[in-house]
Amino acid sequence: MCEAIRTTAARAADAGMWCLDGGFHGGPAVPPGSPQRRARLNDALDSLLDGTVVRSRGRLWVADEPDVALHLESAGCGMHVGAGGPRGGKTTQIVAITLGEPDAITAAFTQALLTDDELSFVDSIRKLDV
Repeated sequence: MCEAIRTTAARAADAGMWCLDGGFHGGPAVPPGSPQRRARLNDALDSLLDGTVVRSRGRLWVADEPDVALHLESAGCGMHVGAGGPRGGKTTQIVAITLGEPDAITAAFTQALLTDDELSFVDSIRKLDV
């Protein structure tokens, strides 16, 4: 599925925290600008509430919201996801400060991307003028 994920993880030496700044987008098999699938995105959002994330913030592109970006904000055990205005780019951008390695979060958001077949289906429906 998605092999090319731009993710930087930097460890704060004294605090034992990681900062994950991920732009989740398509790799060779998934065209650039692949949105998230809502059902799998819900599972990925759960990874931000596993007790290791101190704070996160970002903009989400969901397949069934083609023109609107969703805004994400979390702190501790609380999370808010809501309308974030017009979608400016075709990526999901999330910054998370974690107490552990961010691998599980990266994997969860990568798995939430649309597959090639799902993306083709979404594109074909959008081309219909109904």
